[in-house]
Amino acid sequence: MEPFIESNVLKDLTKGSNEELAANREQLVSEHFGGESLAVSNHASHGVFLHGDEAFRADFSRKKGVEALKSVTHLPGAVVSESTLSGYVGEGLSAAVESLLSGGSVDSNRLHGLALLVQEGESYWFSDHAKILAESVESRSLWADAYEENREDVRKSLRGSLSKLESLVPKTRYGRIATGKLTEFDSELRESFGIMLGVVGGIVERIQGLQFEAVEEDEYSLTDVASSLLDEARLVLESGRAAAGLVKAEGLPVFANIHDSVSDMVREMVIVGEYLSQSTEINR
Repeated sequence: MEPFIESNVLKDLTKGSNEELAANREQLVSEHFGGESLAVSNHASHGVFLHGDEAFRADFSRKKGVEALKSVTHLPGAVVSESTLSGYVGEGLSAAVESLLSGGSVDSNRLHGLALLVQEGESYWFSDHAKILAESVESRSLWADAYEENREDVRKSLRGSLSKLESLVPKTRYGRIATGKLTEFDSELRESFGIMLGVVGGIVERIQGLQFEAVEEDEYSLTDVASSLLDEARLVLESGRAAAGLVKAEGLPVFANIHDSVSDMVREMVIVGEYLSQSTEINR
């Protein structure tokens, strides 16, 4: 028989220990997200946690020996997942090439590791992802067709919240700035693009898993519209993150135009996503 410790005895033995602290923090963060979260590290007043494919910093406050969750901050780019792998590989390869061209050195072990991750048919350069995003805007997905044909009804049903929804997406037109001055707006452009991608991520979280009642007479089923919107949002999120990580100064004019055109599309995606979400609530 393997030796064991009874649960009530173990609880007494670990009371006030680092293990108990870590377990309590994991529970607080998991309750915050409504799903399992795993601790990566714990520090005096904060910890780093994984939830899904993302990493977060959680800060805690302590009162009378009891910890409470104070705030949670996303740590973008900390985790390499399937959706961010191409951007990670592309950034690594691009940095290696730049270093070699400037006479610098390259970590051969890291380069070998990146080479092992390269897959045929994947996109690893800014131009690849810029093209994917441009084609996403230019093509007419099912969700976009459905919105266009039912625009008046959809916007009427969201009349009280349209302005708030549309204001979530940045409106600055960086593509109108003279090419020679774009470098002055580099950080601002990247920040705006990041805000837009955050909105897209919110759309994914909100509509994945939604279920709708079938209505035979509808030309566009809500299920099909939701599926189409989810696919496009994930594509924009993946290629958008990669493009933002890979773009250099010479690519800023293209990046600025992508920002403007994708922002226009995302503004419509937000509206369709909200409509789908409210339609689910009505059906419940």
